[in-house]
Amino acid sequence: MPSNSSARQFWKTALPRPIVRFAWNAFSDLKDFLKRPKRQVSPKPLRVFHNVGGGDYHTIGTRFAEKIASKMQMHPDWSVLDIGCGTGRVAAPLIDKLGPGATYTGFDVSRRAIRWARRHVTSDQVSVQFEHVNAQSAEYNLRGKSSSARISFPKDDESVELCFAVSLFTHLRASAARHYLAESARVLKPGHCLFLTAFLIDVPAQIYQVAPPKLNFRPIED
Repeated sequence: MPSNSSARQFWKTALPRPIVRFAWNAFSDLKDFLKRPKRQVSPKPLRVFHNVGGGDYHTIGTRFAEKIASKMQMHPDWSVLDIGCGTGRVAAPLIDKLGPGATYTGFDVSRRAIRWARRHVTSDQVSVQFEHVNAQSAEYNLRGKSSSARISFPKDDESVELCFAVSLFTHLRASAARHYLAESARVLKPGHCLFLTAFLIDVPAQIYQVAPPKLNFRPIED
């Protein structure tokens, strides 16, 4: 008799990916609904609307915001660029750590995510802007007009103190990853940093082969 894991693997390979993704997201939304607190002050998007991955939406966003602010020694008046911001999971708690004079810009290839973020992530003190970049994505924007390896980040040269990309580079092909690193180096002010998450398998030195000379990679310890 096949195990549950074998059965799951069979359905993942037997059905088209969009159907599998929709079913997984719908099931996850149902579990979230059943476990929801009686009073949920902060809104969160449905996964069937925009796939935000597993785990608690607000807890994960807050943890990343705290880690970014701490490890990057973020100042409250910085200009921040959120690369692949999605629905603003990290943006909302991070913006709370910024103050007057700061700017936050997030961009994403998903129109749905950007519309949701514009409605739900705002600030009275910080200049907040969400922009849609119409780049191709098998997951979020099949009809995109531009290749991800050719887009320009919505910031001028050397205009940003902090760039960050959470759960983005794991979705990029090598050519797009190289381009995103180059664009990050272009918009960052000298001496400032890009914070990113990625999978490193056995040979972290390989990352230096795709990074521009301006970016000096180093791991961040928990």
